[in-house]
Amino acid sequence: MRLLRPHQWVKNGLIFAPLLFSGQWSTPLFNLSLAAFAAFCLISSAAYCLNDAADQARDREHPEKCKRPVAAQQISPFAAYLLAAVLTSCSLVLALKISQPLAATIVCYLALQLAYTFLIKNVPILDILLLSSLYVLRIMAGVAATSIQASTWIIICTWMIALMLASGKRFLEVSRTGSTSHASRPVLGKYSHHFLRHLMSSMGAATLVCYLLWCSESVQTGRFSASEVFPSALMVTFCLLRYQLLVYQKQFDEDPAKGLLKDFQILVAVLLYVAYMAYVIY
Repeated sequence: MRLLRPHQWVKNGLIFAPLLFSGQWSTPLFNLSLAAFAAFCLISSAAYCLNDAADQARDREHPEKCKRPVAAQQISPFAAYLLAAVLTSCSLVLALKISQPLAATIVCYLALQLAYTFLIKNVPILDILLLSSLYVLRIMAGVAATSIQASTWIIICTWMIALMLASGKRFLEVSRTGSTSHASRPVLGKYSHHFLRHLMSSMGAATLVCYLLWCSESVQTGRFSASEVFPSALMVTFCLLRYQLLVYQKQFDEDPAKGLLKDFQILVAVLLYVAYMAYVIY
């Protein structure tokens, strides 16, 4: 179970975003989104198996990653690769039962994960761009499963948030591991604290601006009133600022998914946001 990293499945919640914001909630569409969520959980766990098997030597040089099952020699690389193949097959079979576009999205996700693991992981800038694109693919998986078109604002905000999380992850890795980081992840030696700090803060600001523009457009088109939609911006602002504060204080986990689940304030704010928007929309 540790090899599968089930805590990472929280990221796949983005699959439900197109359905949530569309206002077209129904049991059949929810079931399709849920099945797509399950397929993405399988393929994302397969990618982690591949990554851990390929990176076992470097992971042993890291103070935390050395505890991963393959690096700690609790699971053999062959077993990890075999499990990845089984999970990939199950994911594709499930996706094909839903729609061909969803299966294509999953194939694209796996291809990007393989490119990251074996090619892009040690290329500065490209590594962050690829990681952020994986979040957007989850949105597209929700679209492919339900045939509900996601607004450009959802895609833009998701990408900006993902860039902020990816740069924050790198910032923490550089800050915490110092010189030992180069052995476990060579790309960290090509980044500076100043660059990552600036990128994280600018992406956070861009996310907030894009979200406020979506709020304004929603009011202008008559979808919501200002009193309905703008309170949600307070929750978004709190999450963005809280995340950056914890990263600058080095109190956030390098893994964004773990950080979200560990920080009670951000977790509550996210759940309140989802509940509030569901109330406003429906």
